[in-house]
Amino acid sequence: MRVPLPALDAAAGATVVTPTRRLARVIARWYDRRQREQGRALWEQADVLPWSAWLNRRWHEHVYAAGRDEPVLLSQAQEGVLWERIIEASPESPGLLDVPGAAAEARNAYALLHSWLLPQADPSFALFEDSAAFQGWARQFDLVLADNGWLSPARLEAEIGRRVEQGEITPPGRLLHAGFDEMTPAAGRLLGALRGAGCVVEEISLPQAPGHSAVRTGLPDCFEELRAAARWARARLEASPEATIGVAAAGLSAVRKIAERVFEEALAPDFRFHISAGPAVTEVPVTDAALRILALGSGGVSCADAGFLLRSPFIAGAEREMGPRAMADAELRRRGQPEVSLTALVRAANRIAPEMARRLSGLRRALAPVTGRRGASQWSRVFSRLLSVAGWPGSRALSNPEHRAVDQWHDLLSEFAALETVAGPMGYSAALSRLRRMAAGSQFAPADTQARVEVMGLQDAGWPLFDHLWVAGLEDRNWPAPPRPNPFLPPSLQRARGVPHCTAERELAYARLVTRRLLGAAAEVVVSYPKREGDTGLRPSPLIGELPETAQPEPAMASHWVSPQLEQIEDHSGPPLAGGAVQSGGVAVIEKQAACPFRAFVEFRLGARELEEPEVGFSLQERGTMVHSALEILWSELKTHSALTEAGAGELSALVSRAVEQAVARQARRRGAGGMLFLQTLERQRMQRLLEEWLEIERGRGPFEVVASERRRRISIGGLDLDIRVDRVDALPDGRHVIIDYKTGQADTGQWEGERPDAPQLPLYAATHTAEVGAVAFARLARGESRFIGLGEAAGIPKLTDYPASTGTLNIHIKAWRAAMEGLAREFAAGAAAVAPKRPGTCERCPFPAVCRIGDLHAEGEEDAGE
Repeated sequence: MRVPLPALDAAAGATVVTPTRRLARVIARWYDRRQREQGRALWEQADVLPWSAWLNRRWHEHVYAAGRDEPVLLSQAQEGVLWERIIEASPESPGLLDVPGAAAEARNAYALLHSWLLPQADPSFALFEDSAAFQGWARQFDLVLADNGWLSPARLEAEIGRRVEQGEITPPGRLLHAGFDEMTPAAGRLLGALRGAGCVVEEISLPQAPGHSAVRTGLPDCFEELRAAARWARARLEASPEATIGVAAAGLSAVRKIAERVFEEALAPDFRFHISAGPAVTEVPVTDAALRILALGSGGVSCADAGFLLRSPFIAGAEREMGPRAMADAELRRRGQPEVSLTALVRAANRIAPEMARRLSGLRRALAPVTGRRGASQWSRVFSRLLSVAGWPGSRALSNPEHRAVDQWHDLLSEFAALETVAGPMGYSAALSRLRRMAAGSQFAPADTQARVEVMGLQDAGWPLFDHLWVAGLEDRNWPAPPRPNPFLPPSLQRARGVPHCTAERELAYARLVTRRLLGAAAEVVVSYPKREGDTGLRPSPLIGELPETAQPEPAMASHWVSPQLEQIEDHSGPPLAGGAVQSGGVAVIEKQAACPFRAFVEFRLGARELEEPEVGFSLQERGTMVHSALEILWSELKTHSALTEAGAGELSALVSRAVEQAVARQARRRGAGGMLFLQTLERQRMQRLLEEWLEIERGRGPFEVVASERRRRISIGGLDLDIRVDRVDALPDGRHVIIDYKTGQADTGQWEGERPDAPQLPLYAATHTAEVGAVAFARLARGESRFIGLGEAAGIPKLTDYPASTGTLNIHIKAWRAAMEGLAREFAAGAAAVAPKRPGTCERCPFPAVCRIGDLHAEGEEDAGE
């Protein structure tokens, strides 16, 4: 059924004001539909707009008509800058941790002061340190306004009312207002002034939906609430495609991303929906890219931001160079520099992404003359020019939301330029920081698509605008909302004047009013609440306690929801490997196949790689690499146990020092870490002590000769050809070999056992070694805990698990290892790619959960079990 239109014929020729933009749009549509229903082909558009927009329009009309200088109405951004300047210059400034935050709260307090007609000179301000400070700031703010001929938006109602009373502003003939829960005293005084000047001021009553009914339902959590609401909306639309559906959610901005996902899943592509709570401008990809491009002018950016720009579709040429730019990002991450300069970014793109390199080089040239301090309007032009040089917003066609975001960005730059009225010259970084704060405080306004399903906050949903309305999130902790009195206004003054959010009683009264409005806003109303948030149990708000409880709004919700019928094909194998090819990856292929066949397939057959995360200083992997490198250098000179034992302490220390120096320098060059001199010094000192300690352990061994160090060799096993590199092989006097694997982390021989060993390196080396093996061992290097860990047969290694040579026990292990390695190699070569992690912890260290979607598989299994 249709909610009846309110009687808006009287709106013809009148101005209608509302508390929200959404209600203004809806009333305008109602009016247009009313004209069509009465058979009119042409009619004058209704003058409907929000209260704040009407105030601004009346003031600017007065300024244009006055023919003389009038106070300049400040924008919210200009007013914010002014408050910051006043607070920074005040005696309280040194004790404030967040001046912009204090300025925002002070601006809110000033708005409450004037909209609720609080006496600014009230003695109670002196009773509290914060309110006393604010009183001083407000006095200074008023002086600055008067000296410069500026007008604060907080004083606009009073100023228009005064001009109306003095006859300077001509009031409209008729002013209608609709949807206000309460009028502030300042608004009420202005309406009184308009009436006194002959304006007809009337309220449009928005009636409740006739025959309305409401029920409540509890759902497991917030996600399930929104998912149930989305499916319910689809059921109603399938039953009646012309129905209007509303979903109102408490705290919508906090759950907006969840709402986008569940409504897209339930409604697209059959039905359109619209979410009124847009993200901050900084969260919109195209404007986020603009801010990151401009950040290049402030010096270095994080490696993550540099990679974002390389992969961004909003820099010209992105579609043509998508692959090369992603490779440049991977190379930057591999180098591991936490901060990347614009020059380094140009260098990374230069070899493989010429269009990106050209754009970035142009940006670097354009930034060169940008120095010193400038006004906001100059910075606005500079920022626009820099973005144009960088090729923003890209060369591909933008979507409608992206076009709206770009338009909003240009509006934001214009608003930023207007700050020059109140802000002095500033440097590049300060200007960009100010622009970023403005963007973070601005909400992206998505297009109003006149969709059948509208998702909105509670304040937008309390009028009879829908056939069906679902209200979500009414649990006892947030409805009524807890009081939040302004910290800069005396509590007693706020209570005495009934300022919003000042007391629990005030919040309860307001919540009752809104709840009553919500329950009468549609013919059918469903009110829901989450039963849990994390480990906390929740209860329904007491304001919906009298509604009848239902497990579901009605059985039709489930019957109308038809899940897509998907044909499922179980296929856990990829194509087998072509014969004769050498598989890249070495021993890691066997290691990943043992951990999870799907991971091995994705990483080594599909070529997927985890993007490295840069760290400050050398990473654990880099430190291990340097230890390997230094030991390789050491044994290339020492070669034998006898040379080690014969070397003097000074000679050995010098040898270790040279090896460490070469290893650290090699890694620093590979990473491009020339500026990390202090960290390199610390790493050399650490490794010097570690290797000297390790060589003392090596002295305690029997005679040996190092016959291979970091040597590569090709092996064939289970139909798989691999290139492997053994850390070290020692020859014993009896001809047997000891295979050693360096470890700077934890090591345990239990990692070698089973059909899917956790650490198959040494088992693979031993199973494919051509000479007789006398021992296999981890060489664990850790300060104070260095030792050999392994299995051996009279190999002369202290504290090694030792077997008599006659038992051949090690050979039994090697035979079992060979069988396990061959099995894993055959699996991989055959294309086995099942999602089969060895244990739950395996997935925690895997970089590909989004590819295998094992979390979704588990969730589906739990859902099926529940059903």
